[in-house]
Amino acid sequence: MINLMLQNKRPTICGDGEQKRTFSDIEDCIYCLDKLLLDSNIKSEIINIGPDEEFISINALYQILSNRLGFNQKPIYTEDRPNEVRHATRSADKARKMLNYKTRVSLDKSLYKLINFIKINGPKNFEYNYNIEINNEKTLKTWTEKLF
Repeated sequence: MINLMLQNKRPTICGDGEQKRTFSDIEDCIYCLDKLLLDSNIKSEIINIGPDEEFISINALYQILSNRLGFNQKPIYTEDRPNEVRHATRSADKARKMLNYKTRVSLDKSLYKLINFIKINGPKNFEYNYNIEINNEKTLKTWTEKLF
């Protein structure tokens, strides 16, 4: 979204935008990946790394970004993604226990960092690098019509 807004392009939101997500900052995850690679006591584990707090709807995220970037256009709403989870959740309890995971970077701070990174490095045009292998009635228009 940020990249598109900085190019004065309207982002696409699938469905009604009320689906909720949590977002991870790389600073909160990278040390967990390092521990998973190097700790010989951790083998064959499936561990959710990332926050299980601070849920936000895609619409609310869009509003925050629009306000911060001074972007005064509405998003483009498209059809729902097939079988999309409305409220994606996880438990980070295992990551806390085994990897000492903690959410240290708030969503607010993470968005600030991301916006600054993209502004410093410049927004990039989206490139469709892969051909669609399965193209049917469930394939999103953003891919079939290459909307970006």
